[in-house]
Amino acid sequence: MPQPLPKEIATDPHVQVYMVGGMAERPALAVAFAEAMQACAVLESAVGLLHLALNEHRPQAAHKQLQKVSGYRDRAKMVRKEAKQQEDPIDRALALAATDAGMRAEKKRKQLSHGLWGYTEALPESVLFRSAEQDLLALTQQLTKRLGKPGPDAPATADLLVYGTDDFDAVETAAATAAETLEMASSYLIIDDPEEKNTLLSQMLSKPTTVADFAERIRRS
Repeated sequence: MPQPLPKEIATDPHVQVYMVGGMAERPALAVAFAEAMQACAVLESAVGLLHLALNEHRPQAAHKQLQKVSGYRDRAKMVRKEAKQQEDPIDRALALAATDAGMRAEKKRKQLSHGLWGYTEALPESVLFRSAEQDLLALTQQLTKRLGKPGPDAPATADLLVYGTDDFDAVETAAATAAETLEMASSYLIIDDPEEKNTLLSQMLSKPTTVADFAERIRRS
């Protein structure tokens, strides 16, 4: 989990913090970041696969519908609406639970996608993150200062978040695990053989987070 920039670094007048070029200066972290984003792209495809499984009786129409909806959040919203129409409570809870882990991974991806990456030589194995909102605040402060007008305070250096390889790996793992659950749920819905279905269901519910999500969905159904 990313941590705030240490106070001793943020307040040290001799430490330079650069809010551009972070990934260029830290190529190993740039690779980890790219792999995390790639896993999130696979996650978006996986929730689309669940949509097709829920609409196996109308594959062409479902495909056309899917082409009009992009992004995990919007696709998951569509899938959840379809899942709630399933008559079988197990099918319904499983499809809904499968989207829950993906939604948690999507929240992590969204944060990574909306901000700037910087660096400081004081942390040679990390990059610094500033959100788009903080960056806009900084630009506004610079502009109003240049115009000689009162403006907002610049965002504090201490508000920067420090990301390391482990943080990007955690996002990749969360997205990959959620994608696997979605793919398994899709297979479960289209398999007819009861024995195969039970085996697949047991495999899915062997994951603690899936069990918790499934139990919650059953409780709310």
